[in-house]
Amino acid sequence: PMNFKVMAKNAVEYAKCDGIVLDGTRESVLCVEKILIRYRAKYSGQKDAKWKLSSFSACYATYVGELMLRKGLKKRGFMWRSFDGIRDLPVLKSGDEEIPLWAAARRIVFEGADSGLCELYDKYFAE
Repeated sequence: PMNFKVMAKNAVEYAKCDGIVLDGTRESVLCVEKILIRYRAKYSGQKDAKWKLSSFSACYATYVGELMLRKGLKKRGFMWRSFDGIRDLPVLKSGDEEIPLWAAARRIVFEGADSGLCELYDKYFAE
């Protein structure tokens, strides 16, 4: 089974290597989007790009999900579901409601989107 907590920690460590502190704020979600955009540029055209971008986007999406769970979604009944989402990607789910963070992160690295994670975050935590 996937260990979402470990994946989220890995994202924090990766960011730290780039001198970026992911501190559990909304700003850190914006940082994640910027990091993924930078990875997209950095790895595009490399032969193992797809694997790297898949792995990185998964870890960073999981960081955002774990943050949202901690900030109150767990209390509202949300939890990770591994194979419920679009293309079998993990989603946060409560009843019929799904938050497709992994799909949003993959859109940034693979489809050229410049955002998506922050919109999902803001839907649940309007400042």
